[in-house]
Amino acid sequence: MLTAFNRMLGKPDLGKLLLRFTLSTMMLFHGIHKFLFEINGIIGIIQAHGMPAITTYGVFMGETIVPFMFIFGILVRHPPR
Repeated sequence: MLTAFNRMLGKPDLGKLLLRFTLSTMMLFHGIHKFLFEINGIIGIIQAHGMPAITTYGVFMGETIVPFMFIFGILVRHPPR
């Protein structure tokens, strides 16, 4: 039984996909929440550091577009086989 369990877990590609999917989902929901409820607060923080307010929307885009790229494997470095 332990051998069958080890064989089932011996799929590194599936593990990487699961890790990419869970971290990307968490990052995506964080970005959506930030955009819906905290965008004005983030703009204030960005401006307090002397950066333009438009930078906030770049952060939002990064937290919503990049997770989709991670999930689908776009621009993800794959190790040589």
